[in-house]
Amino acid sequence: MSFARVLISISILLLGVDLRPALPAPGDLDATFGTGGAVSTPTSTAIFGYAVVATQPDGKILVAADGETTNADLTIVRYDTSGALDPTWGDAGVVTLATGQGDESAVAVVVQPDGRVLAAAHGTQIRIVRLDSSGALDPTWGGTGLVATGLSGGGFEGYGDLLLQEDGSVLVAGSFQGDLAMLRYDGTGVRDMTFAGMGIALTDVGEPAVYARLARQGDGKIVATGTAGAEIVTTRHHASGVRDVAFGAGGVVTTSAGTSADDVGRDVLVQPDGRILVLGQDGATTALAPTLWITVRLTSSGDLDPTWGGTGIVATSVPGPPATSNARALLHQSDGRILAIGESLPDAGTSFDVDFATVRFASDGSLDTTWGGTGIVLTDFGSDFELAGDALLQSDAKLVVAGADAATASVLVARFEVGEYCGDGLVQAGESCDDGNGVDGDCCSSTCAFESVGTTCIDEGDACSSDACDGAGTCVHTPVPEGESCEDGNPCTVGETCAAGACGGGISGGVGCVNPFVCYKTRGSRGFPKFAGATRVSLADDLETGDFDVKAQFELCVPAAVNDVEVLDADIRQIAYKIRPSKGEPKHEKQTDILVQDAFGVHSFDTKKAEMVLAPAHLGLVSSPVAPAPTVADHFKCYKARYSKGRARFPRSRAKATEEFEDRFYDIFEPRRLCFPTAEGGQGINDPSRLLTCYRLRRAALQPTHDKIVDQIRTADGFGDLRLDTSRERDLCMPATLLP
Repeated sequence: MSFARVLISISILLLGVDLRPALPAPGDLDATFGTGGAVSTPTSTAIFGYAVVATQPDGKILVAADGETTNADLTIVRYDTSGALDPTWGDAGVVTLATGQGDESAVAVVVQPDGRVLAAAHGTQIRIVRLDSSGALDPTWGGTGLVATGLSGGGFEGYGDLLLQEDGSVLVAGSFQGDLAMLRYDGTGVRDMTFAGMGIALTDVGEPAVYARLARQGDGKIVATGTAGAEIVTTRHHASGVRDVAFGAGGVVTTSAGTSADDVGRDVLVQPDGRILVLGQDGATTALAPTLWITVRLTSSGDLDPTWGGTGIVATSVPGPPATSNARALLHQSDGRILAIGESLPDAGTSFDVDFATVRFASDGSLDTTWGGTGIVLTDFGSDFELAGDALLQSDAKLVVAGADAATASVLVARFEVGEYCGDGLVQAGESCDDGNGVDGDCCSSTCAFESVGTTCIDEGDACSSDACDGAGTCVHTPVPEGESCEDGNPCTVGETCAAGACGGGISGGVGCVNPFVCYKTRGSRGFPKFAGATRVSLADDLETGDFDVKAQFELCVPAAVNDVEVLDADIRQIAYKIRPSKGEPKHEKQTDILVQDAFGVHSFDTKKAEMVLAPAHLGLVSSPVAPAPTVADHFKCYKARYSKGRARFPRSRAKATEEFEDRFYDIFEPRRLCFPTAEGGQGINDPSRLLTCYRLRRAALQPTHDKIVDQIRTADGFGDLRLDTSRERDLCMPATLLP
């Protein structure tokens, strides 16, 4: 050690003064990036829009922005991890593409798993380009590398977004003729005309509306946010494009800050626990004239979450006059804290000096004062009109904010220190592990400590192994002995055992094993015996017990995969028979306000009369089946039902159903029957917890008609054997549960 260092060390000890440089604080610029934490790249003669950002697996940063030259262009810049331009991308790190005429703005950039890059620009239409890893147009996308969306009756308009789905298809969101709109393309840029049943998912909310951002839930459902009239609008769709009517009101949630000013939706994310966070802004002002940034947290069902700010809505004053403080992007840290990004004008006297603004919230919606001391950081890079447009968290938990310096027509990128936290993926002092998440049960706890030896850990998907932590962060999977009982995950089978490391050998049966069914209108095949009927059949359920005469069959119900509800047991069908009370039996006593829930939402019904019984059946095409055993599946007694007076009614909806006869989109109307499991003939009920709500359906527009099946279907149930012909789809029956 040098003499000078020894003197400094002695001074520190004697004076108690620490002369070492202070560590960067959360919200500070990262001095290792660019020049002092930022990099500015001139790209054009003018910039009219905002920038969007994505990161590659190798850490390189892609920024897409408007790049006005002689035409309306799209500029995509790539930086290495230090902020230097990447010379292997385009022309010395910059790609400029003429995508159309008129002013355009970059709205999204996405990196595919194979390294190719998708970017969308908006002008009079949404235009999507795909580039290879060097920045050249990829001709396997639409033949030229550019796909423009043209629709009959108008353009696909508005500020939009791209979302890459797990199967490689690409969603684009925006507006069409004033309605919220989504389209889907396959991996080659061809429009998927099956999406939502007609090639486009439209949501009419009664006001001119446009989507701003998309997000995907862990179960594949699509969450989108934007603006409808003067409110923030959030919707949820199934992966097929069908609106999820169990979310909010018919799949739609509108939110207002409660002021007289207009609200605008800007970004959305889905938290690991399924709750949904939405970012927007409100034009309301105070004495200091700031615009309010609005953050909204919804439960997975679309209700406001009161654990966020006490009401589910938090309004934050970010300094700046109206229309110059804009919220743009929303990010979720794995420790539960939330980052919001935008720009603000801090001093009304300097009317053009717009700065980057970053805000951090605690997990309850309060401002996190470890971020810049107040929770709000404004960053001035020395120019006017510094417009932040998008942001991301890197794998090392540093915050990258991309924007545009409109004064110099440059792309502007800054990187901020986020600070150490449990869940940032970096093992810090006081942590024994950090796996990049904030959950327990994976051998690294939510407090970043090794979970103790023997702690049950997340299963690898093998039912024939025991899964326990080794105390050093690893989940050990130990095979269980041969013949030991196991569960294969299918509630329709019981009695499975482990053999050769696999779980199997189960037999039919089990609780919770009720499928959705598509029911076809049927009749007996010509030339074959018809159903002779049955008299005084005992049918006991939660509403009544009595004897019924079973009349002619009139529907065949086959198990179907409906939206995100998978088929549990493809072997059990149901035959629907008309019934009426046997002679001398009392009439049905009407029941009111029966509350049930299914995949389409919560309903309140009044019953009128029992009109149908569903008998579990086996089906054979040509061959003769054997009726299922009584212990395998239940009968259901179906009551004619209507919505209770004063209760919310079911909105006309759409669903995708895939079953053994057809793969179709259907328009779904109000339920007309409520079906209870019934003890037919005193045989008992296997699963009293499962009901069925049966909706009227019809094929959606543009869907092909049902191909009638004649002289092929043989069925066997407890009432006998039948030979049936199908004519058309009639009902959709969904598994349901009673609510208190």
